[in-house]
Amino acid sequence: MIFSGILGNLFVVVVILASSLKARINNMLIVHQALIDILVSIMLIASSTITTYRMRQGMPAAEAYCSIWLTKSLLWATMTVSTYSLVVISFERCLSMVLPIWHKVSQHNCQRVAI
Repeated sequence: MIFSGILGNLFVVVVILASSLKARINNMLIVHQALIDILVSIMLIASSTITTYRMRQGMPAAEAYCSIWLTKSLLWATMTVSTYSLVVISFERCLSMVLPIWHKVSQHNCQRVAI
C-alpha cells in the first residue's frame, strides 16, 4: 500500500511536469502535495522498518536519535505539512470559485513573477 503511494505520487509529478500546464498555480500546488506525500510514504516505511538501536547513554548522537527518531517527530512533521498543503490547495480552489475574476488576474500576475 505504501509503495503504491510512492509510485502513484511519482506518476502525478512526472505527468504534471511533463505537460504544458506546469506553470499554473494549482498544478504546482498539486506537485508540491505529491512530493510531500512521497516523503510521508518514505518516512512511514523508514519508521516501521528501523527499530530501536542500542547506543550508549550520554552520547550526543544517542540523544538526537532518541528525541528525533524514536518520537517519530519527522513522521508527524511531514504529515502536518501534508495537511497544511491540503488546506492551501482547498483555499486556492475556494478563491477560484468565489472570486473567479480576481483569481484569474492574480494567477496571471503570479505566473509573470515566476517566469
